Amino acid sequence: MLIAMDAQHQLVNAATADRQIEYYCPGCVQPVRLKRGGSDRATFCPRPCHGL
Repeated sequence: MLIAMDAQHQLVNAATADRQIEYYCPGCVQPVRLKRGGSDRATFCPRPCHGL
């Protein structure tokens, strides 16, 4: 996912996102994490579910 939502419901591109801020999926509003590093493009991915 290349776009996520911050706590103020603003859409943020993964390429310009700050690692210190919490982000959420704009579709389901579940927390996501920013993955950036190496030669891969920055993306947001779902956080593992610890409730199951």
